[in-house]
Amino acid sequence: MKADVNASRHTDGATPLYAAAENRHTCTEVVKVLLGNKADLNARISNSDKPVDAARRNHHSDIVELLK
Repeated sequence: MKADVNASRHTDGATPLYAAAENRHTCTEVVKVLLGNKADLNARISNSDKPVDAARRNHHSDIVELLK
């Protein structure tokens, strides 16, 4: 069974990639695994942010580079 890497939360539409980019404790390896499994870079949450926006806002420059 495979997990849907682009599944979204019902509350705000966040995907696993968005949550990983937003979380300050997330290592870049989680983001790499999600990207390797075709996570959608352009999936937006309810306020129109994309994962790269969350990474920028939280000063995760290494993750920003991966999401460009």
